[in-house]
Amino acid sequence: MDPLCAHLVSQDPDEALLCDHLLMSGTMSAADMDTGAAFVNFSGSAPYLDTLPDTAGNGIMERQEIRSAVVSALEEEESRAFQTSSFTAESFPFSNFVSQNTSIRVPWLLSTSLTGQNLSLMSELSSDVSSIKNKLISDGHSLNTVAGRRALAQSLIGLIMDADKLGVKNVPLASQEWTTLEVLTVSHEADCSEFSMLFYELCRIAGLDARMIEETVDDNGFNSSHMMIALRLDPNDADDITFVDLTRTDAIRSAPPVQWVPLPDISVIAYYHMNLGLKPPQNVVSSGAQARFDFVLGQYETAQDYDPNLPLVYINIGKLYRRALENDLADHYFNMAYALDPL
Repeated sequence: MDPLCAHLVSQDPDEALLCDHLLMSGTMSAADMDTGAAFVNFSGSAPYLDTLPDTAGNGIMERQEIRSAVVSALEEEESRAFQTSSFTAESFPFSNFVSQNTSIRVPWLLSTSLTGQNLSLMSELSSDVSSIKNKLISDGHSLNTVAGRRALAQSLIGLIMDADKLGVKNVPLASQEWTTLEVLTVSHEADCSEFSMLFYELCRIAGLDARMIEETVDDNGFNSSHMMIALRLDPNDADDITFVDLTRTDAIRSAPPVQWVPLPDISVIAYYHMNLGLKPPQNVVSSGAQARFDFVLGQYETAQDYDPNLPLVYINIGKLYRRALENDLADHYFNMAYALDPL
């Protein structure tokens, strides 16, 4: 094993294996991985994207850095497949390695499961996106302009919402937390997290610069935890951001959120697991109180493991223990949440 990865063996065998594979296969260099452990810092008057002290360029592969590198490598592999329209299992060697050897899954990636049905779905989506682009070009749009990219984003929204196309329904609260693949093949329903992951995935496929963000103060001035997408349609102006929220009738917002923060990829995965605990599958709900408690706690703990700096995860663990009348444990997790977000 690469010496840079050896310390991870006792912490997490999955990450040790992936660290070694990324380096030994040449998929990513140590310098590309050692960029610092990113997280959202909630301790100030407004949350902001931060990096854990002394993690960038320190010559140590932190767990968060490994997981983020894995997501980047998986996204890059999927992007190459869409660029070449190559949708066979052999087109996804790293995805196969991750799925066969580890428990890590990225909920927005279509390549998280490489069944024949899903490979066919990716091929169909590739064709849909190509058709959209060709139609825009034939209508006189240049996809190298802000106006052209905005039109492309609007067309992707139409692809998602149109009943004759992907037909994803906007619901106030999804019946459970769904991955992007599940939204397209099982549920066809979405609230803010599902819409954000799905739209982010389609933007990547289409070549738009998208990022998942969290609205932390809503239009009425209330604290919020609402996911949406930030688009950079002008590569020459990093401050010109277009916000997209598919839970609204005006999905491309005319005004920015009152307060928002970019989400690191592992924070999005953490929120996915937390939300799956909040909205478990029906078979878990019907399996009895103890089985449901165990499932929910397991999802919350997975979320905590992915991102130990999200206060809302600890609040939900505290609420779970409070309902179970485990008041000392509940107070412990509430105090941890307060330490991360004293406001």
